[in-house]
Amino acid sequence: MLSDKTKAFYLDEKKAVLLLGHLFFIVLTWLSLEFFRERMTTSDAAYYNFLLIQDGKPVIVHNRWSSYFVQLLPLLAVKMSLSLAAVLKIYSASIILFQYFFFAIIVFILKDYKAGFALLLSLCLTFRGVFYFPITELFMGFGAAILCWAVIKRMIAEDRVFVKNTLVVVILFLFVFLTLFHPAFIVVIVFLVLFELSKGNLKNVHLWALLILGLAWNIARTKMFPLSEYEADKMPSIADIIKYLPELEGFKSTNYFMHFLPNFWTSGIVAALTIYLLIRAKRILPLIVMLLTVFGWLALILVIDRNGNSPNMTEYYYTLFGIFIALPFTDIFFEKIKPTVYLPLMAVLLAFNLVGIYNSGYIYRERVQYFDRLINNVHQSEYSKGFLAMTNFQWGIGWGTWAFPYETLLNSALASPDSAITIYITNDMARLDSINNDPELFLGPDWCLLCSRTNTLNPNYFKIKPGAYFKINTNQGIIGKLPDKFPGIELKPVQEKVYSATDTFIITRIELINNTGQVFPSMKNDTINIGLDYHIYDKEGDMIVFQGYFTPLETDLVNGTTIQGMTVLLPEENGEYIVEVDLCNAGRKWFEINLRFRLVVE
Repeated sequence: MLSDKTKAFYLDEKKAVLLLGHLFFIVLTWLSLEFFRERMTTSDAAYYNFLLIQDGKPVIVHNRWSSYFVQLLPLLAVKMSLSLAAVLKIYSASIILFQYFFFAIIVFILKDYKAGFALLLSLCLTFRGVFYFPITELFMGFGAAILCWAVIKRMIAEDRVFVKNTLVVVILFLFVFLTLFHPAFIVVIVFLVLFELSKGNLKNVHLWALLILGLAWNIARTKMFPLSEYEADKMPSIADIIKYLPELEGFKSTNYFMHFLPNFWTSGIVAALTIYLLIRAKRILPLIVMLLTVFGWLALILVIDRNGNSPNMTEYYYTLFGIFIALPFTDIFFEKIKPTVYLPLMAVLLAFNLVGIYNSGYIYRERVQYFDRLINNVHQSEYSKGFLAMTNFQWGIGWGTWAFPYETLLNSALASPDSAITIYITNDMARLDSINNDPELFLGPDWCLLCSRTNTLNPNYFKIKPGAYFKINTNQGIIGKLPDKFPGIELKPVQEKVYSATDTFIITRIELINNTGQVFPSMKNDTINIGLDYHIYDKEGDMIVFQGYFTPLETDLVNGTTIQGMTVLLPEENGEYIVEVDLCNAGRKWFEINLRFRLVVE
C-alpha cells in the first residue's frame, strides 16, 4: 500500500505540466484582472476598446481577422450592457483564456505535455512590459502556434495514411489561422517545419509539402489581403537587408536592444541550457535551425527599426524569441533531464518570469495614476473636456499623445458614464479657439480629428456634457517679471521614503500647496519655465547631483493642494540617498522651496 501511495503522489511529466500549467494560467488571469486598466486603457488598447464599445462590433485592423475570436466575450459584455469595468476586465482576461483554450487542447486532447510546457514558457519567457500592451495580434497567436507544432509532431508519428493526410489539412488550416493574426507568423511556421525536418525527418514528404504550401499560402495571402501602408513601411526589401546588415552595430535599434537585454536574463539561461543539451545529444541540425532563426529574426527587427523611431513597438516583436527558444528547450529538456530535477526547474523558470512581468508593470501603473490626476483636475473645473499643453505632458510615462482622448475617456468613465471626460493634447491651444465654441466637439487623433461627437457617444458608457474645452494649463507669462521667491507656495513629499523601481528612474508624488489666493500657471513661455527639479545627496550629506531631471508642472496650481508626479533619475550605485526637491526655472534659477525625501536604490 505504501508503494501505491508513493506512486500516486509521484509527479511525472503529465502531472507536472498540468499542475504548473493551471497555476500559471491562474496567476496570468489574476494579473490581467488586477491590472486591467494598465492593459486595456492605455495606447492602442484605449482606441480599440473605444471603437468596440462605440460600434458594438469587432475591431479588425490590417486584415488581422483571427483577432475576432478574442473579442467575442467583451462584445457579448457590451451587448449585455455590463459596466465599463466589467467589459474591460472580460477583454483583458479573455486574451489569457484564449491561450488556455489551446493549452487545454494540447494537454487534454493531444496529451502532448512537452508542447503544453512550451506554450507556458513562450508566454512568459520574453514577455515583460509588453504584457501590459495586449492588443497586439502577434501575441494572440502563440497558443495556436504551439498547437500547430503539437499537430505536426502527431502527423509525423502517425502511420495511417488517411489520418496523416487529415492532420496535414488541420495543420494547413492552422497556418492560415496564424497568418491572419499577424504576417510575422510566417516566420514561426517556417521555423516549426524546419525544426521538425532537422530532427531526422529530412525525407518526410509531408513536412516538405507543408513548408511549400505554407509559403504558397503566404504569397496568396498578400494578394488576397494586401499589406496596409503601416505594414508595408515596416517591411524592408531584400536589398535593404543586405545593405544594412553590416551596419547593425551602429543602429539605434541595436543600442535599445542591448539596453533591454538584461531583462531577458532568464531567456539567456534557457538558451544556454538548450545549446548545451543539444550539443551533448549531438543534435546539431536542430541547434542550427534555432540559432539561425533567433539571429535572423533579431537582425530583421534591428534593420526594420534601425532609426529607433519606435523602440517600444520593437519590444512586441521580441516576444517571438520565446517560441524560438522555448520550443527546442522543451523538446530536449524532458528527454534529458530527470523528473526530480525538471519539476523544480520548471517551477522556478515560470516563477521568475511571472515576477518579471509583474515588476515591469511599474511604468504602466504610474501611467494610470497620471490619468487619474489629470481627470481629477478637469472634474474640479466642472468641465467635461480639457486641453493639455504638449509642453506639460509627462513624456516619461506618456510615450505618445494620439490616444490620449480615449485613454482619459475610458479611465474617467470607470466610475460611471456621467463621470466621463476627455483630454486632448495640443502644442497650440490658440489654434483650436476657433472650434472650441462647438459644444459637442470631441477631438480625436490627427488622422481623424473630428470623427466623433460627444452627442453620438454610447450613452450606456460615456456621457459628456456639452460645453467648451477647459484649458488645464495657462501661460506663465502672466507672472510678469520673475520674482526671487514665491511666498505662499509649499512643497511636501507624499512619501518620506521611496524605493527604486525596475527601470532607470522612478516617479514620486509631490504635494504642491498654493496659499497665494491665485491660480499659479503651469505652461512655459519664452523666458519662464517653472517646474520641479532636484539635488541628490549621499547618506553622508555630500551632493552628488546638482541638477537632476526637470519635470514641468502637470496642471495649473489652484488654491489648496495639488498632487503631481515627478521623475527622478536613479543614481548608478545602490544605496540610500537624500533627494532635495525645489521649484526651478528650467535649471536657471532655484526658488529654495525645499522638501526632502529618502531614495533607496536597490
